[in-house]
Amino acid sequence: MKPSTKEIANELVSRYYYMLPNNGLIDTGINSCASRYKEAIECAFVAVDEIIGTLNYDIRDLDVRGNILLDLIDHWREVETWIQKIKDNEPGSRWT
Repeated sequence: MKPSTKEIANELVSRYYYMLPNNGLIDTGINSCASRYKEAIECAFVAVDEIIGTLNYDIRDLDVRGNILLDLIDHWREVETWIQKIKDNEPGSRWT
């Protein structure tokens, strides 16, 4: 089963969160958990932006793949929306 855009957004944030260095402190310091969380969200935005940029570049060569590329761009924009919801702590979008 294909993961939802919410699940993809959560996975991206998680992967970056656990890749970033940490100093073991929850709320203080440059490498605190809170700081890593914010950085992970920004890294996820950059990754999705790169994917969308690549798809937009490829779409200039519209052929049979045109609709597929448009669907992929829509999919990644929805992932981007979920990352923003995670960042804004919207109900139902809490990072897990």
